Amino acid sequence: MAGESTAGALAPLNTGLAEDKRALAQTLRELFACMDISVRRYAIHWHFDKGTVSRYLNGGRTPPWSFIANLMADLADEGKPVTAEVELLLRELHGRSRRAGSAASEVQRLQDRLAEADEEASQGKALARALTEVLRDRERRLATLQRKINRLEDERAADRHAYGQALIAWRATYQELREERDRLLHEVDDLQGALADAKREVTEAEEQCTRLEGQLAEAEKRAGEAGERPGLLEILETTDRTASVPQLVDLVTHLSVPGRTAMATELVKSAGQSRPVEEAASLIEALYGAGHHRQAEAALPALVLVRPAADAAVFIRHFGGEGLEAATATVMKTSLEIHAMSDIAHVALRLVRFGQTASARVYLGAAATVKPVADVVDLVVLLDGVGARQTVEAALEVCARERSVQEVAELCELLALGPSREAAACLERVAAETRLARDVVDLAVMVSRFAYSGADRLLWHSVDHRRHEHGHLVALVTALHTASL
Repeated sequence: MAGESTAGALAPLNTGLAEDKRALAQTLRELFACMDISVRRYAIHWHFDKGTVSRYLNGGRTPPWSFIANLMADLADEGKPVTAEVELLLRELHGRSRRAGSAASEVQRLQDRLAEADEEASQGKALARALTEVLRDRERRLATLQRKINRLEDERAADRHAYGQALIAWRATYQELREERDRLLHEVDDLQGALADAKREVTEAEEQCTRLEGQLAEAEKRAGEAGERPGLLEILETTDRTASVPQLVDLVTHLSVPGRTAMATELVKSAGQSRPVEEAASLIEALYGAGHHRQAEAALPALVLVRPAADAAVFIRHFGGEGLEAATATVMKTSLEIHAMSDIAHVALRLVRFGQTASARVYLGAAATVKPVADVVDLVVLLDGVGARQTVEAALEVCARERSVQEVAELCELLALGPSREAAACLERVAAETRLARDVVDLAVMVSRFAYSGADRLLWHSVDHRRHEHGHLVALVTALHTASL
């Protein structure tokens, strides 16, 4: 085997080589000899075909500059750096050799341009996703503010004669809300424009990729490469189905270089979608452990989107046990955005069966806070139907603290007149124990107008539970004087 360990075992240079190609091949052979490694091992290290490396060193094929740059970097790592004069000579010989083979040069140039265009397309998509998320947030906040404005306008029309001095405070609040709404309207307009620009840039980048792929195919055909070994993309497609998790992480590490990061992310998405859920979770965990946060965070929402809803519970349990809070939050947020209420209930129940009661309460609390009131009622019905009352009440406690008074009142009415008066009582109790005196009185005013009325019970509970909070009791009495109970 000793005869295969150095470049001396290579076949002699072709006799018909052009002078520039011969000089480049000879220089590369001399540098490669300093590595003291066989052609086979070097090809495996860089994921090349052994025959391709041999042709680069025999002058049969002009290598891409990335091959030469990697060879110089490897020499530098071994304490044998190449001098500036040698690097300049290599650049000159490489340039002349590429001009000597126009077809191969065109292929290399198009491959480089395709990689750049693919990176631009990925960046454009990432920007579009970020802008879409910000736009959705602003639109949700705008809708919430508009509901508050509508509520204040209705209260002003119906109760103007009862408020007296409170009208001054109302006007100030109303003006602040209008100004905030106008500001958000401007932000939404700006974000919509930015999103349109980002989508246009993505479209242009995709079209550029399509054109370059077509040109690359034609160039490869002209260069006679149709019969060669499968390309990198085909190898990756096979790898994401057959490689182990450590092998996939190593491959992502090798692909985490400029021009190939998008390919690494797509590899993670493809592998995670086609594997068992526990293995997909282990892959994401391993990527976080290896420092590949970007690839893991880009792939995780796509995995939640394409896999069954029940797999979200497995992801939450796995990531929670490993202390990956960011990954857990991403799974919960994505699940709440894309899954129906029946799927959300199923995920929560599965978490309870896994012994992840705390995670189930956080997950349902977020659902009860961000989902429409009617959807929250459906969720309560679904969970009540399987006897998950404690889990339901934990979620409603978060809802009572976080949602607006108007929304809490609506939810109380729908629950009391429909599926669960006990759940409505839970909402009233937590609101009475935790909300400001003004909120408690406003909630009592609203529920007093419903067919059922828990106003007296709500006020009494607030007084009884917080009887030692003198400031709260004074504020409660003050608010009652101006209320229309």
